[in-house]
Amino acid sequence: MFFLFLSVLRLPNNKAFACNSHHLKSIDSPRYAILKFDFLQGDFFFDRDAKPAALSSTEIENILALVYKKVVQYNDSLKRNPNLIKRYKNYYKQIFIKHPKKYYKQIVAVINPKGEKEVWINCLCEIDDTDNWRNKIIEVNGSGGCYFNLKINLTTNRVYDFSVNGVA
Repeated sequence: MFFLFLSVLRLPNNKAFACNSHHLKSIDSPRYAILKFDFLQGDFFFDRDAKPAALSSTEIENILALVYKKVVQYNDSLKRNPNLIKRYKNYYKQIFIKHPKKYYKQIVAVINPKGEKEVWINCLCEIDDTDNWRNKIIEVNGSGGCYFNLKINLTTNRVYDFSVNGVA
């Protein structure tokens, strides 16, 4: 049986290497980290039967493009909803996602039980601990559009489970 092992090595120049048993690729990652899926450690955003997966640089580029596209759709939907503007007038601007390309992104990749590659992306506008975010999932309550997450099925290019934090 053949197993893929994924890890990320952080180097002083903010480059990362995505490693698996086939290749070692340099990936520029000052704003994102690839974390290994581990259901037993509390990574409950995927099915128990999911298996950790490696990502190519092309897949990472696709992920970043799909995240940006979804954020644009989300922000546009907020602008087109006058009831939402009235309802949240005191903190309406806080639920917008501003400058999504500048967000820190934690990416967890798996192969689901159907054999499809999926990723969960945790997006953070700011971080407190610049090293720790590369090693463990950061959970934040509140703060509106400053924190959001979503899933992407890379096999089908379907974006789902898009969730923006509430305003606390």
